[in-house]
Amino acid sequence: MFRAAAVTLVALGLGFSLAPAQAKTEPIRNFKVTVTDTGLRASALVPGRPGRSAKLQQNADGRWITVATTRTKGAKGKTPRARWTVPFTELRSTSRVQAGPLAELVRLRAKAGKVKSKPKRVRITASSAANTPTVPDLVGGDIFTQISASGSVYFVMSGRASWEFSRLDPQDSDWATYKLVGGQLTWEAGGVNESGCTFSGSGPATVIGGEGRVQVPPVNGGDAFYDFRLRVDPLLRGIKVQCPGDPGPNTFDGPFDLSFITTDCPLTGRLQAVYQSPPWSNQNFTWGFTGSVGVGKAAFCTNVFEAPGVYYQWSLIGTDPVSAEDLAPLRRKQ
Repeated sequence: MFRAAAVTLVALGLGFSLAPAQAKTEPIRNFKVTVTDTGLRASALVPGRPGRSAKLQQNADGRWITVATTRTKGAKGKTPRARWTVPFTELRSTSRVQAGPLAELVRLRAKAGKVKSKPKRVRITASSAANTPTVPDLVGGDIFTQISASGSVYFVMSGRASWEFSRLDPQDSDWATYKLVGGQLTWEAGGVNESGCTFSGSGPATVIGGEGRVQVPPVNGGDAFYDFRLRVDPLLRGIKVQCPGDPGPNTFDGPFDLSFITTDCPLTGRLQAVYQSPPWSNQNFTWGFTGSVGVGKAAFCTNVFEAPGVYYQWSLIGTDPVSAEDLAPLRRKQ
C-alpha cells in the first residue's frame, strides 16, 4: 500500500524522498592516562578532521570541569590523536596535600564537540607527586655589612633587601637565579683612627644592583648552597672628621665598598652559605637563609667580626614555592 502511494505521487510529478537514518556518531576511542612525576599525561583517538579542539575533563563534585585543552593531530589514513599534559596543581581536589592530590582517585574523560570517551579512574599516590622540585619565589630579610679601618674606625650598612625568582641559570640548570627587587638601607660611620681623628656620619645607601642564586638539592632534601649579593654606591656622602688641633669638623664624601655577599670568603668567592632543603614533595616549605662571614686581619675567613676587616651578616626568609612547571628541567637530579 505504501509502495503504491509512492508510485502514485511519482506519476503525478511530485518529488518524493525518504530521509536516511542519521549516521551514528563515532565515539572517542583509546583514551589513556598515565601518572608522571609532576602530573598527568593523557591521549585519545578523536574522530573528525585534524586540528579539532579536544578537552580533557575531570569530574569534580558531580560536574565535568575542563583541566586541559589541545588540538588533534592526524596522520595519513589514521584517526587524529589528541594529547594532554596536566600538572598536579591544575587538578581539582578536596584533599590537596603539598604537591597535589595525595592517594586519591580522579575521574577523567576526553571530549570533543558532543562526543566523549568513557570515563577513566586514575589513582594518584604520594609517590606520584614526590619528584617536584621547588625553590622560593621571593627571598627577603635583614642584611648587615661592616668594614673596619685603622684604629676603631668603622663603616656599617644595615637594612632590608629582597630578591625575586628570575629563571633557571642557562649555564647550569641546577641553579635558580634571582633579581634584586628592593632594598632600604642606611649607613653609619664612627670611631677614632690611630691619629686621634674622630669619624662620624650617617645617611641612606643608594642601591645600584644585586642578584642571587639558589641551588636545588636532591629529591630527598638535604644541604644545598645559595648566594645573594647587593651592590650600593660606594660613595658615602657627608662623613665628618674631627682631628686634634683642627677647628673642623671637616666633611667629605668617602668611597667605601659596603657591598653585601653571602659567599664563604669575600677574597676567594668560594661558596659556603648552606641551607637545609626539604624533599621535593614538600611544596609548603619556608626557606631559611641565615649566616655570617668575614675576613679578619690575617686574611682568613671567619664567622665573627674581626678588626680590621670586612664582615657580612644576614637573616633571609624564602617563601612562595616556584611551580614545578617552571623548574621541570631540574627533575632529572636525584
